[in-house]
Amino acid sequence: MSEKLNEKMPRLLQELKVKEAMRNFRKRSYEKFFLNYRERVSDVIEEIFAMYKAGAAEEEMDAAAEAYASYARGLYNSTGRFSKNARLMDMQCMTVFYVFPAILECRYGEEDQKFVDRMIVKWKEAFPDSQISSGTFEEIYGGFKNTIFGIPFGKKK
Repeated sequence: MSEKLNEKMPRLLQELKVKEAMRNFRKRSYEKFFLNYRERVSDVIEEIFAMYKAGAAEEEMDAAAEAYASYARGLYNSTGRFSKNARLMDMQCMTVFYVFPAILECRYGEEDQKFVDRMIVKWKEAFPDSQISSGTFEEIYGGFKNTIFGIPFGKKK
């Protein structure tokens, strides 16, 4: 089971086209784009869910997280010297804005967060200078401001 998941993990990043994803990172279009992305990677999400159901050990979670980080590292290494920082920033944004929330939407209790935490550890091993964290879809979507002509309105926290 874990080998199948390890092979599929890179798709979580492959299914995101940076320009399109960033263009849709707005209150008006984020939800629709996120749900569409989650549907495109539903087979990967199902494999993650199966890993939880099987009572995956930390080694299996680490292997899946490593597969994702290794794929990202390969993309980074294959990027030209002057574009490396931009590539890393793009991958971090895609991971934080779409990949982590998609996994956290599994709603399988603590397992979702535990797996995402393992992914963060492996990411930081692959990219020691990077700082990433996780958030749910609701947290990210809730962070968009409601404005009229640039003037914020609505609930204040």
